[in-house]
Amino acid sequence: MARIETLLEEGVVKRIDELSADMKAIRADLDTDKAELAQLKNRGIGLLVGVGLAGGAAGAGFMKLWQGIFG
Repeated sequence: MARIETLLEEGVVKRIDELSADMKAIRADLDTDKAELAQLKNRGIGLLVGVGLAGGAAGAGFMKLWQGIFG
């Protein structure tokens, strides 16, 4: 009976070690994904700011032209 318990304990410990390694790998992948998403978010915010500035400049230029022609 003691031998069976020892075999079971070894199997359980081995399985726990395997699961621990799997969880560490998943955590590393998750951290990598989070860093990539943060980069994309920052790039997206920069793009929106750039487009907003360009749109504002285009609108101001158009109004200046409109006032010059019809003003």
